[in-house]
Parts: sequence; structure tokens; C-alpha cells
Amino acid sequence: MAEKPSTTHVRLHLKLFIADKEKDSVIAQENVNYICTTYLKNESETQIIDVTKDFQTALKNQVYVTPTLIVQSSEEKLKIVGNLSDTKKLLDLIVPSLVHMGTQ
Repeated sequence: MAEKPSTTHVRLHLKLFIADKEKDSVIAQENVNYICTTYLKNESETQIIDVTKDFQTALKNQVYVTPTLIVQSSEEKLKIVGNLSDTKKLLDLIVPSLVHMGTQ
């Protein structure tokens, strides 16, 4: 269920850890998809990991609560925990990672 950008120039890698169709997981997935398609466009690649089917990846990434979003750029890694329903707060956290890398 990963979204693939149309170019090979991906600057942010996002991993969203969810728990199946649990309410907060659905909200988080919808909002992350919205942000990626509306604001990040070809700047990001998103991987959705359902911990009910792949708990080993969650453990490997030290994810113990869902939903959790890991935002990784070439220089930093950010972990955000919660339902991710506040688009503005989420953008305020994600966009500096993108800006920090400079625009091209």
C-alpha cells in the first residue's frame, strides 16, 4: 500500500504504522495521504505498515503505539505518535524536515 512518486527525486520517506481499521489509524492514514498528495506531491514516499500483520517491522523501528508516523530525510528522523488528525500541526512538523534539506 505504498504510494510511489512519479519522479525518482524523493526527499522524505514516511512510514506510517497503523493497527488495521482501528479508528485512529484510519484517521491518521487519511490525513497523511491528504498531506502527501496536497502538499508534498513528489517530495515524499509513503509506506503503510499494519502492525497486526507485520509487527516485526514495528519492533525494528521501535514503534510501540499506533498510529505512529516516522518522517525520515537524509539528515534527520522524526517520530510522531497520535491520530495525526490535526493537519496544520502535522505540516508544521513535517515541512521543516523538507525545508531543512533546501528546495530545488
